[in-house]
Amino acid sequence: MKDCNINIRASENIRDAWGKVFGVDTTRSIASESGVTKGTPWMREMYGEPSGRTVIETLFIDGMPHGCYGGRNGRYAFSNAPDTTRLACLFFQSHPLDGVTGANKAGPPQE
Repeated sequence: MKDCNINIRASENIRDAWGKVFGVDTTRSIASESGVTKGTPWMREMYGEPSGRTVIETLFIDGMPHGCYGGRNGRYAFSNAPDTTRLACLFFQSHPLDGVTGANKAGPPQE
């Protein structure tokens, strides 16, 4: 896979660095999927615990300019790839911070 603007190795380095932080083996994914959306090939890989809980996910989109994917077309938005906003929301919904879902329930910090 290649990005028109970003060297794929830089993205792999970021993935591998997060793997070291969380103690996750990024040499083998625990799940993956690939496809073609409106002629654009992509590959999504999930890395994590043997139980199947993902900790790190990557989405590599082949040959597209850097931008936002899924949804409507725009100056830096492209519909011919998976919806990255939706994928990010799903990831964070399945990984709530201290069991809290949605907005910060406590509100802004008090002085």
